[in-house]
Amino acid sequence: MSLTGRKITVGLTGGIACYKIPYLIRSLIHEGCEVRVVMTEAATKFITPLTLETVSRNLVATDLFPDQEFVATRHIDMAGWPDLVLIAPATANFIGKIASGISDDLLTTVVCASPRPIMIVPAMNTQMWANPITQQNAGRLRELGYLFVGPEEGEMAEPGHVGTGRMSEPDQMLVAIKTFLKKSKKKALTGKKVLVTAGPTREAIDPVRYVSNHSSGNMGYAIAEAAVTAGAEITLISGPTALKPPAGVRFVTIESTAELAKAVKREFRKTDCLIMA
Repeated sequence: MSLTGRKITVGLTGGIACYKIPYLIRSLIHEGCEVRVVMTEAATKFITPLTLETVSRNLVATDLFPDQEFVATRHIDMAGWPDLVLIAPATANFIGKIASGISDDLLTTVVCASPRPIMIVPAMNTQMWANPITQQNAGRLRELGYLFVGPEEGEMAEPGHVGTGRMSEPDQMLVAIKTFLKKSKKKALTGKKVLVTAGPTREAIDPVRYVSNHSSGNMGYAIAEAAVTAGAEITLISGPTALKPPAGVRFVTIESTAELAKAVKREFRKTDCLIMA
């Protein structure tokens, strides 16, 4: 399968496995991809931005607020650009931060804002990967729809350490990327932005009482989930329900009809399709 025309953002965090990423980027370029790179400050301690600029043929982004650059919506533009965001190597610290919704540098902010699929390639010492907190964080991300490649079993950077935690090799990552993009290529709504409303509204009579209706939200949530499965970028605007938002949707809560109208008007400008359920 050719990757011609595909756009991939590669994010590097602070681990010794950074040295393997130029080989992956070179392979992606040979397959016809356009690659852009985002690095954390820690990643620059292991490999230079210049090296990655050379192999990717694009400037490397490292700072959330770079000097002498326009940055007002930079992270949003970067988040929406690719077909896939690949984080390799992904440290325990980075996995923990995005599992907790922390956005304190450019890469975590791009991931938080991205409507695109996120592929995580962990790399860390065996004990760090086996740590129950790391496993809990990785499990939470999997539940939310994040894709994982590896880690593999093998020798660690530390002498004499062998176990699970080693980053997958560049050729393994390339296969995972091609397999995923081949599947996603078949989705009918890939690249489309769909806005869905669901659930009841509540109109306050006084601080205690309100007027509402019996809408469960089931129809709207089911439509949103089906649209995600078909490859769409979904914004779900919902009144008060007991339902859990489908994985992969951007979720906006409202209560009154006035709040609903305001949210729909705000989001409608950025959408291809509006479904009011």
